[in-house]
Formats: sequence, structure tokens, C-alpha cells
Amino acid sequence: MIPKIKKVLSYIDEIGFGVSASVLTILTVIAVFMRYVVSNPLMWVEEVQMILIVWSVFFGGSIAFRERGHIAIDLLYERFSPKLKRVIDVIIWVIVAGAICWIGKLQIDRVITMAARNQTTTLLHIPRALVYGVVAFACLLMLINHIICGIEDIQNSRKEVVSNG
Repeated sequence: MIPKIKKVLSYIDEIGFGVSASVLTILTVIAVFMRYVVSNPLMWVEEVQMILIVWSVFFGGSIAFRERGHIAIDLLYERFSPKLKRVIDVIIWVIVAGAICWIGKLQIDRVITMAARNQTTTLLHIPRALVYGVVAFACLLMLINHIICGIEDIQNSRKEVVSNG
């Protein structure tokens, strides 16, 4: 079941990241061309770029969680005993899960407020709840990926214990 969930999550966050990063790149090239070659800047581009940057960062964050691509400092960690490493891993896992939940909760509250006030972007009048709702959704993807990685770590730890004796 976990491989199927990972596959679905992979599809969602990679499509989200790929589309937002690609559109951001293409839009930026067009904006530079329009500003410096045609001398007719597109006024709305900066607003869309900001939205796409936020989307790219959070979908990319979900990918990083799934691929275990987050930053780690191993200098001291590698000197610890295997038992202490497991304890530290659990503590870090809980802190990270809590942080993702906290950020997601704050973002959900923010999106609800934006929706209630009918807040929109300045030029294009895109609902801000739509723009920033993606952050809450990406936090959910990150949390699910984080939980799956935790489950896999537990399974691998049990396999190591069985194989070592």
C-alpha cells in the first residue's frame, strides 16, 4: 500500500513542481524579452512569478521530504552509538512532523481568513485563498511523505535487528 501512496504523491508533487517551475521560467524569459527587447513590460508578470515561486518551493519541499533530500548535519551524529542515533532520529522526526503540522495549521487559518475577506491579488484579482491554499496542501503532502519515510525507517530498523541477530 505504501508504494502506491508514494506513487500518487510523487505524481502530484512532481507535476505541481514541474508545471509551476516551468511556467515560471517561461514567463520570466518572456518578461525579460518584453521589457528589454520590445520595451513594453508586462505589468502583471511579477504577481504571477511570486505565486509560482511559492508553489515551486512548497511542491519542491514535498519532493525533498519524499526523496530524503533535506539538509542534515552529520558531524556529531556519526559519532553516536546506534541506539542513541535511533533516539535522536525519533526526536527529530517528531519535531519535524510537529513543525509541518504547525505551519499547515497556520496556513489553513490564513487561507480561511483570506477567503472570508475575499482578498485578491492586486493586479489580476486572483483569490489569495487559492494562491496560498497550495501551501497548506503542500504541507499535507510533506506530512504524508514524512510519515511514510518514518514507517520505512521503522521497517528497515526491524530488518536490521532481525538480520543482526
